[in-house]
Formats: sequence, structure tokens, C-alpha cells
Amino acid sequence: MRYRLITPFLFIAPMIIGLLVFRLLPIAASFLASFTHWNVFSSPIWAWTSNYRELLHSPRFWEVLKNTGIFAVLFVPGVMVIGLALALLVNQRIKATAFFRGLFFMPYITSIVAIALVWKWIFATQYGILNFLLGSWFDVANPPSWLGDSHFSLLSVAIVYVWQSTGFQMLLFLAGLQNLDMSLEEAARIDGANELSVFRAVILPLMKPAIAVVAIFAAVNAWNDFLTPLIYLQEETRYPLSIGLQFFRAEHNIAFSLLMAASTLVVLPVIALFLLFQRFFIEGVTVGAIKG
Repeated sequence: MRYRLITPFLFIAPMIIGLLVFRLLPIAASFLASFTHWNVFSSPIWAWTSNYRELLHSPRFWEVLKNTGIFAVLFVPGVMVIGLALALLVNQRIKATAFFRGLFFMPYITSIVAIALVWKWIFATQYGILNFLLGSWFDVANPPSWLGDSHFSLLSVAIVYVWQSTGFQMLLFLAGLQNLDMSLEEAARIDGANELSVFRAVILPLMKPAIAVVAIFAAVNAWNDFLTPLIYLQEETRYPLSIGLQFFRAEHNIAFSLLMAASTLVVLPVIALFLLFQRFFIEGVTVGAIKG
């Protein structure tokens, strides 16, 4: 009897040990290190909140935090709206549905190098196709430098990232749509509801779990993305957190404790977003569990 009680824990022990050693312990160590002065080569000295005070008075930290917030605000709603629209489209009973699903998913699995070459050509200032179209169709005399102008660079990178990531978000939404209780939609249509009313009153409330998952994935990707801004952005003043913190560390002579404090602060918005959408996730599961 005791063996049967212990056996399940033995099976999950490797996963639990790995989670503790490679995830939870480093997080706890980073959090504790953020309250010290430590540069790896010397013993840590307890500093209480001095690292956090220095961060809050650092223009560079607020700059990269603002850039990341702008990038997330541009990316998350865009990828969610377009991803849901594509999921609704490919969920219809039409011909060549599998072809369109693969077509919309293709950018997500395409090489980042190939994507960068195409989009840099599109956004090029002198010979880019976008500025060519602006000049020939709309008579724009001085088209902007999409990747070099601080007013357009984050928007341009967000457009690229939305285009690249929408296919994955579409699959998440599609999985949610295919798990809905179709009897509720049929009942709404029998009662005379049009397609917009069915979507607003039936599909959208039942899609709360999928919306929560997509929102969390999209926000975390936007907050942590490193390669896309590094490839496209030409101004250091527009770098988001993932790149800006590297420059921040270099400016402070490998002050790892300061970097740990910065990491602790920047993860707070993501945690808050997770807690917010977790409530919607639970509400959606509760609604979806109601049958008939």
C-alpha cells in the first residue's frame, strides 16, 4: 500500500527536481542578489534597496521600459485581432481550408534571416517597395526612414513581428473555436441571432480561455523578444528591455546585482498581466463547462 502511494511521486520526481534546480532556485537567487552589491568576482555585500533606487533614477532604464511598453501595446492587440480573424476564417467549411491554414502559418516557421532580408527591402529608405508605392501612388515627396526614424521604427518592427507570429496565435484560437459547444451557436441562430450577435454573445465569451492563453503568450513574447528588435532597429535609443539591459549592464561595469534588480522590476508587469487573464481563463472554463 505504501509502495502505491510513493510510486506516482517517483515518476514526477525528475520533473520536480528539474523545476526546482533550473527554475525556482535561480529565480530566488536572482531576487536575493538584487538586494546586494555583487559583481561575481567578489563576495556579495548586502545593499537593501539601493539597486532599485538607482534603477528608478536611471534614464536608460526608463527609456528601454518605455520602448518595450510601446512595442507590446502595438504587437499584442494586433496579433490577437488578426489571429482571431484568421482563425474564424479557416474554421469555416470552405474548400482548401488546409491550404490556407498552412499558408497563414508559414511565416512562423520561415527562417528569420529570409524574413529580415525581405522586410528590410520593403522598409528600405531609398529603394524600398513601401516608399516607392508611397511616392508613386500618393505623391509623398520625402517618405520616412521606417527603420531609422525613431517615430516609425518600433511600429515597423511590430508590423514585422505581427506578420511573423500571427500564424501561431491563429492555431491557438482555432483550437479554442473547435472545442466550443456548437449547440449554443445553433440555439442562438434558431432564436434569430445574426452572425455578429452570435460572435459577440456566444463565441467570444466561450473563447475566454483561448483569448487568455494568446494574450499571455503574445505579451511574454513581446516583452522578451531579442532577435527581432536587434535585427531591424538601427537606433540604440529605441531598443527594448531584452537588448537595452545588455547596454545597461555594460554601462555599470558588470554590476550583475543591478541587472538582477532590473530583471525583477521588469517581470512585474508580466506577472500582473498573467494574474489578470488568469481570472478570464477561469471564467471561460466555467462558462464552457455549462452544457445545454
